[in-house]
Amino acid sequence: MSHGDKDVDEELEQDREHFLKTLASFRFFGVHMRKKVERAKSYYNSLPVSQKSLVPEFEVHMRKVEDCLSHNNDLIHKIVEHSAPDIFNGEHVNQLCFNFIETE
Repeated sequence: MSHGDKDVDEELEQDREHFLKTLASFRFFGVHMRKKVERAKSYYNSLPVSQKSLVPEFEVHMRKVEDCLSHNNDLIHKIVEHSAPDIFNGEHVNQLCFNFIETE
């Protein structure tokens, strides 16, 4: 193997590792964001009524955030689902899709 081939192989492996990290962040987007929303709602619910009255739109806003979160998560799933066959020439396609969907 020539020096140039080794560089290309290293670059391909770095690209692959970067992609897998990106995919992992996509996989956990919904879970992570739902936890953040739940923390915000929990904090709000712990406030006294007098303070809650200062932000009467909070609950409506949080429902909108949850709807947007769900929509974005669905979009991410579709992107990964439809791009997986092209990734790594189809290598690991089933594993990528299965792992991605399993975390939902």
